[in-house]
Amino acid sequence: MTDGMVKTYYGRLDLRTQQTVQKRTDEIKGLIKRAARDVIEIGEIEVKS
Repeated sequence: MTDGMVKTYYGRLDLRTQQTVQKRTDEIKGLIKRAARDVIEIGEIEVKS
């Protein structure tokens, strides 16, 4: 899905829903980044072993 498609989808939502969806999306992206960092850290520990 492209950014343009996402913006078009968000544009169909009322402002409050757009804000809620964007907030939750940002939270999920943060969790994904943290999970990726944790996986890398685990891999580094395994390599040292």
